[in-house]
Amino acid sequence: MQQILVSTDGSGYSLMGLRVGSALAGQLGMPVKLISIVPDTQALDDRRHAIERALEETKVDPRPALEVVPDTSPAKHLCDVLAEHPDALLCMTTHGRRPVTEALMGSVASQVVRDSGRLVFLAGPRLSAHWQGPVNRLIVCVDGSPLSEDALPLAVELGQMLKAQVQLVHVIEPDAMPGGSGRHSISGDFSSSVSHSPASDVSESAYVQNIARRLKQQHGVSVDWDVLHGSDPAEALASYAGSLPGAMLVMTTHGRSGLGQIVMGSVTRGVVHAAQCPVAVYRPSDTM
Repeated sequence: MQQILVSTDGSGYSLMGLRVGSALAGQLGMPVKLISIVPDTQALDDRRHAIERALEETKVDPRPALEVVPDTSPAKHLCDVLAEHPDALLCMTTHGRRPVTEALMGSVASQVVRDSGRLVFLAGPRLSAHWQGPVNRLIVCVDGSPLSEDALPLAVELGQMLKAQVQLVHVIEPDAMPGGSGRHSISGDFSSSVSHSPASDVSESAYVQNIARRLKQQHGVSVDWDVLHGSDPAEALASYAGSLPGAMLVMTTHGRSGLGQIVMGSVTRGVVHAAQCPVAVYRPSDTM
């Protein structure tokens, strides 16, 4: 079933994901359904009433469908729903905290990203109050690794569905630049036109240009690209996306074993924490 699912725990904060879901629904012509999982049947009515009150306070119009279900494992339930409905898209709100001691992205959101094998649309704590969509630019973050490129086919497909421009972005840190000089560091900001030599510009952009050509050959789509410079890739990406109206970031994460099974990679986590726009995160199944 083609629909936009928005996971909520009944709080006003969790309904930030509804703004993302509503924007996608408007562009794709899909219905929106809120889904909330409670630990037992005794909590069904209280949760339903809490969500209805929150919807009234946020003045959501039109009112989305609502399903409240009992399950002791919310993340597994959401993954099962996605498996049953391959055409559905899931939007969630997450705290996306950055310190190591607060590395859990919101365990449910992180586990769904880890286990679903699907692109999950996340609204982080700094999602701009002014962000309403429509999504007209998908900024795909690549870092030179095959893993970071795994989301490219999904981004191209989503871009075609949304009629949005796909843009590749590669962040180069100061110590990775020719000469290793720190003078090109933007430190929490971004730049695509600092004073490099022509040879340096060609070297730095060759990677994303090659991907853009490959996507043109394989999918017949024209892809924009940009190279950013900054000592903090997460801040550079978040700042760059924040400067472009209607942007959505697309990232791949590893979700390694052990503690990594319930946390995001550090750059992905940092982007989700800092971004003023939604972040679509994908974890390939072969990274388990």
